[in-house]
Amino acid sequence: MSEPPFPDLEIYIKSSDLEAISHAIGQVLPIGQWQDAGTARVTEIVTEVGRAELVIQPKAYRTYTSVWLKSNLSNFACDADFAAAVSQHLPDLIRCSQGSWSDESEDDDLPWFWFEKGDRGESRWD
Repeated sequence: MSEPPFPDLEIYIKSSDLEAISHAIGQVLPIGQWQDAGTARVTEIVTEVGRAELVIQPKAYRTYTSVWLKSNLSNFACDADFAAAVSQHLPDLIRCSQGSWSDESEDDDLPWFWFEKGDRGESRWD
């Protein structure tokens, strides 16, 4: 029995090149027009089941840019699937959590996945 898909997706890219990140996201998701919103860049994905907002926030954590799909209407089951797909279009290090976040989550000690240049591994943030 497979796990249900994550309710949202979030990955962290070690880059502040919003053009390159936006282009890579457009290669893996059906996105609309990008809009600048302060330091963030936003768009939405449109699928047969609905629309969901996608936000790119530079420097969300140190030098990492957050890419957050607020409602997972994509074909990706989890953050790692999303990160692996995006990593095929960017040379930068991408990190993501191993599990979906919740208020009751006790996964703070789990290592994170990383993806870079076709490789994948586990690491800690600090």
